[in-house]
Amino acid sequence: MRLALALVLACLPCLAAAGEALPDFPQALRRGRPVERIEDAAVYTINEFIESGYGLDLARKVGSDVLIRAWFKWRNAPDFAKLAPLVPQAHALGALFGGGITCSALYDGENGLTREQLLDMATRGPDGALVDAWGTPGCRHGSLSSPAYLDYLLSWCRQQIDAGVDYLFMDEINAALQANEGFDDHSIRDFREFLRRRFPDGKGWRAPMPLETFDYRAYLKARGLAERPHAPRNPLASEWHAFRRERDDRAWRQLSDAIRAYAASKGRRVLLSANGIAPYVDLQVLGVWGLWRVKDGAIDLSESQLDEWAATVANGHALARRRVPVVFFHDWGFGGFPWLKVPPADRRLWMRVRGAEIYAAGAFFAFPVHGPFGQDASATAPWPRSPASRPSTSGIAACTWTGACWASSRWRRPSRSSASLSGAATSPLPCSSTSSTATQRTASPGPAATSR
Repeated sequence: MRLALALVLACLPCLAAAGEALPDFPQALRRGRPVERIEDAAVYTINEFIESGYGLDLARKVGSDVLIRAWFKWRNAPDFAKLAPLVPQAHALGALFGGGITCSALYDGENGLTREQLLDMATRGPDGALVDAWGTPGCRHGSLSSPAYLDYLLSWCRQQIDAGVDYLFMDEINAALQANEGFDDHSIRDFREFLRRRFPDGKGWRAPMPLETFDYRAYLKARGLAERPHAPRNPLASEWHAFRRERDDRAWRQLSDAIRAYAASKGRRVLLSANGIAPYVDLQVLGVWGLWRVKDGAIDLSESQLDEWAATVANGHALARRRVPVVFFHDWGFGGFPWLKVPPADRRLWMRVRGAEIYAAGAFFAFPVHGPFGQDASATAPWPRSPASRPSTSGIAACTWTGACWASSRWRRPSRSSASLSGAATSPLPCSSTSSTATQRTASPGPAATSR
């Protein structure tokens, strides 16, 4: 099987040059059904958004085990019930179907929210006024101390569970608050309760306001700190930061428990990840972001990053308190930064070199198949605008396709062991005929995994 795959890979550049259609993922490597244990998944892809047969066709090309962000609620949500028939079709391809939501962005009037509802959910600045999140008028950040906001987030998870998703990607679980946000009435109330636990019966409390009725916004205003609430001269700044860490963790735990409980009530099990290393998850999924290396406007591959990928894997296991899969991906950022800000040739080269390092470090790379800002791996142009303009194949598609085949042939096994990856190869992913021999090597076990 590996020899046959090597021949296919060797011929792939010729297919691309001839402009012929990119072949489907090799049937010999395709799973007959989705994995039952997430530790057995080998091929992850970003497929944002699957809302039609076109999205499924792209998924069919890469043989993914896990379709990340195939659905994603950011602003106005689609009708997930109408999209539900897509899930069993993805299962027939051997893939787990992933949905997800933002836990941060909250737009004025989204999904029919009234002004009253928005005001109850949105956080505030130190002056009590609404804040434009990321400087975007009409966009707010939700308050994780607002019961209504947590219920709102949970409602979109329930809808996607009802429609059949196997996995939920929870974006920005700390609500991505800026320094001038987080001072809504709900959070002020929760901070007061935090301080009452911190200073029982008022012992050690030195602020010039009674603890029982303490209003942090009023305190900041009275001390001239409303414009700089985190300034060193604010004696309560460290307490506020400690409260935020505790509150954010509590809110995430509450959400994750509620999601799992709802799935269980439907006789289901739904996997969870955050966007970034987090506790209470079944897999860690995080953007490359800080490990992205550039020099003089081009990607910098001059030094190995194997140790950095491996350190992230160790951190992911430690925070999850078990050996969960750790999956890197390229988030789209603002306008596609940084992934779409480099030429396709640089993206292909990055996947070949850094992708191999990531696998050798015991992690996975989620190959970019489809996303916002026109990201489409089946196209030659960086960001085509319509299906009619999409050529049938491209270098990006070839690299995604061959990378998925490589990952599948090396990591998929009839049974998984907890063997070490110390002998894993770190040669580039086979995105050209010269590196297709990688698939002829004896398959090594994937990242160590243990049963839950």
